[in-house]
Amino acid sequence: MALAALAAGCTKFKEEIETSRAEAEMQSRPTNIRPGLEPLQYRPQPAMPDQITPERPEQPDPSALPFPWVDIPWSEAEAMLAGDPAALRFLALKQLGQDGLIGLEDVIQRRAANLGALLPITVPTPPAAGLDRPTAPPSSLVKRFNHLFDTAKGTPETRRAERGFLLDAMMPGAKAPRTTLAAPIDMAQARAGLARLDRLKQTGLITRSEQEGEAQALQKMIADGALPETLIVELPPPPPPPPAKKVVKKPGSGRPVGRMEGGVSGRFEVIPSPPQVSAPKIPAGSNAPAGLHLLSMGTAIHAEKAYEALKKEFPDLAPLSFTVSKAELGDLGATYRLIAGPTDPANAEKICADIRAKGQSCQATPFPK
Repeated sequence: MALAALAAGCTKFKEEIETSRAEAEMQSRPTNIRPGLEPLQYRPQPAMPDQITPERPEQPDPSALPFPWVDIPWSEAEAMLAGDPAALRFLALKQLGQDGLIGLEDVIQRRAANLGALLPITVPTPPAAGLDRPTAPPSSLVKRFNHLFDTAKGTPETRRAERGFLLDAMMPGAKAPRTTLAAPIDMAQARAGLARLDRLKQTGLITRSEQEGEAQALQKMIADGALPETLIVELPPPPPPPPAKKVVKKPGSGRPVGRMEGGVSGRFEVIPSPPQVSAPKIPAGSNAPAGLHLLSMGTAIHAEKAYEALKKEFPDLAPLSFTVSKAELGDLGATYRLIAGPTDPANAEKICADIRAKGQSCQATPFPK
């Protein structure tokens, strides 16, 4: 009897232990976490890599951007600014901000830090160095930023680092080295500055008040008559040649020095120095087909769009076609000349004179064959 009672007691004790253990497990489950004990009892598992979604900045209200709103396609704006790397960088910054690919505060700060590249006379803060270097088309930069947000490759940190690198290369921040831009040195540069302001306003890179302030400063320089029509730099006279060294004859065989057998033979040629960025002028008295050199570009990709924009601005170009001529510049690489034509030399000179009077560069040149 005693053994039976003892066995029954042990069984009951074991059942109580199992019940207590089950209750403890229920209390420790995430659905039953007691308030205030979350860090001790439950830690949420991090999301798997394929569950991580890159965080895009919110797409801002267009009125909040520091750029004015204009009704012009991006491709047309890009064509109008062809050959102006600094303006193309600002166009890319505007499009990235408008599409919500970079934050609004970043757009505002970077524009303010470099606005002197567009308004060098009225903005006292000099822009970052290197904005005048050739850059990728804005459409390519926007496409790359979209890819970095949409792709699942790499970690969020590496994608964020690449976006920051691309943005700093395109439009550096306020801590980047600065460069001071020179004011116009002649009337031609001042008129070109006025024409550039019109393009910057039409593409929505500067406001009306910014355009008017810079234009007034340029017009004052023109009205004061302090600028020459074209700056002619007087070079100092070349130094006199050094005196000829006396050759001291050394004793020898007495035989005259002659051509050695197996020496260098063939035609002697002078290697020309690299050509200038500007196209050559028309030779005097030439009747060959002539062209109008309008732009020198780092790439020929946007030549057609650039010429269409120029024809709208200068109707005299409407009856002419165009070609792109590649010119090697030695260590500087290559440039692509946008040349309208063909026409006769007299007409080319006349149209160029009219275009230059409106602030656009133009040089009459032989039309490429």
